[in-house]
Amino acid sequence: MSDPKQPSTDEKPTLAALAARAMDRVLDSELSARQAVERCEQECAASLERARAEARRILERAHARAVVIHARADRALQSLAASEAAEGGARTAAADEFVDLTRLRLALERLAVRLMQTREPP
Repeated sequence: MSDPKQPSTDEKPTLAALAARAMDRVLDSELSARQAVERCEQECAASLERARAEARRILERAHARAVVIHARADRALQSLAASEAAEGGARTAAADEFVDLTRLRLALERLAVRLMQTREPP
């Protein structure tokens, strides 16, 4: 008995046999497509999980670094406060003088800009 999908050389395939073969190819293609979609979904989920894990590692590293920086800044501020207390008001006077010089420089710059502007005669 011959396979209905494979016609013998002396008989022509019937329309029903041709349709059955075409439907089998369509179903095979659909199955292949579904399997490919499932593989893509699995790869996507794995990639997403790797990205999330990497993001968690980066966040943990950044947090650890921030803690270290804050600790260093706290120590530096404590040291500065201790130095300031030991020096009395010397630093405050120097800071006030710097602020006064900065204000003077800004005032002179504004005055220079005004003087350099050309005025139209009245």
